[in-house]
Amino acid sequence: MRRAALCLCLALWAPGALAQAPRLPFPLRGPAARPTPAEVEFSAGDSLMQRGDLAGALPRFEAARRLDPRDARPVFYLGEVAFRQGRHADAEALFREALRLQPTLAEARAELGATLRELHRCAEAIPELEAALRTTPSLGEAHTTLGQCAEDGHDTPRALTAYRAAQRSLPDDPLPGLYLGLLLASGDPPAGSPLRNEALQALRGAVRRGDRDASVLALAGPALRRLGDPRGAVLALERARSLQRPPTAAVLGELAQALAASGQLPAARARVDEALGLAPQEANLHYLSGLIRAAAGDVPGAMDAFRAVLRLSPQDPLAARARARLTSLGTQGARRP
Repeated sequence: MRRAALCLCLALWAPGALAQAPRLPFPLRGPAARPTPAEVEFSAGDSLMQRGDLAGALPRFEAARRLDPRDARPVFYLGEVAFRQGRHADAEALFREALRLQPTLAEARAELGATLRELHRCAEAIPELEAALRTTPSLGEAHTTLGQCAEDGHDTPRALTAYRAAQRSLPDDPLPGLYLGLLLASGDPPAGSPLRNEALQALRGAVRRGDRDASVLALAGPALRRLGDPRGAVLALERARSLQRPPTAAVLGELAQALAASGQLPAARARVDEALGLAPQEANLHYLSGLIRAAAGDVPGAMDAFRAVLRLSPQDPLAARARARLTSLGTQGARRP
């Protein structure tokens, strides 16, 4: 569940939040008071949602909404369920309804912004996200979404500022650091420059925090290799490989490149062969195999790999590179396309 939803219940019970609310949802009636039927349904839905049971949570939140139609909380959580189920148009309507019931609910405004981005409406999302952050600057996911919207609009300075703020607000979340590092790496900062060092630090932090998330590791690893840290790339991609069941050809290919860059040619060859076993028609993998075999001194194997590229993609720009490699490996290879 998104963090805004996880903390919303506590936020609404905070004294400041209660004072701003148009009405008190489930007023505090003393420790001996029995929960109302709406409270019972809401609490049951919240518990189910925290366990990942969206289908079970949905009818409980709907019941809480029917029993107390003035309360913004079940409406907000219905929006969260819709968002997580990919029903973004429904989520937008629900978050707007939650804001009508409680205009000061910054979490709903932030989630509305995230929903609008999913609907490819960043021009509308940005004002909602900025409004949420003006009242609650600690909403780290709003900073992250704002950075994504800025990146979508090619506003790199604004995106970097937002991702850095998200890192400060969400020190345990790998995504802000991942997005920051990837964006910095895309600019190919010079070796030893402050931006390259920041990119490396952000990506290494993302790998540490996301060591159980194969998608984070699979994105961070190649960027680390391109930034000149092949050892860090190998560690990230080996971990991604161990988490995937089975590993994908894409991760195996990236791991092979990282191993080759770190000088581990036998291991690199084993991983690219494993990738080719999964995707034998992928010309890029054959080209990579040729490079690794050539670097290891296996000229016949390298030439066979480059010839495979010509067979699979004779008109692709990669074919011209394969022909050039064959020429460099000997005239015999050049005569055998």
